[in-house]
Amino acid sequence: MTSTCSHSSLSHLRAFPIDEVKIDRSFVSSICTSHQDRLIVQALISIALNLNIGVIAVGIETIEQQKLLLQIGFLQG
Repeated sequence: MTSTCSHSSLSHLRAFPIDEVKIDRSFVSSICTSHQDRLIVQALISIALNLNIGVIAVGIETIEQQKLLLQIGFLQG
């Protein structure tokens, strides 16, 4: 299966002076139960840290979510 797209949202990271990225509550709420969401969040955190962009995780509601975010590279809890 081949996929092509004419424009990527990631190109905004180059085009605009972005100083922080928010991780949506829908990803944060399922990081303890969804391996795929955990990998997506981990990738977003990694990209942001490498580009010196701040990261905000919206909707941290449990200690387990907080601990997992800290384990995968989130700097605040």
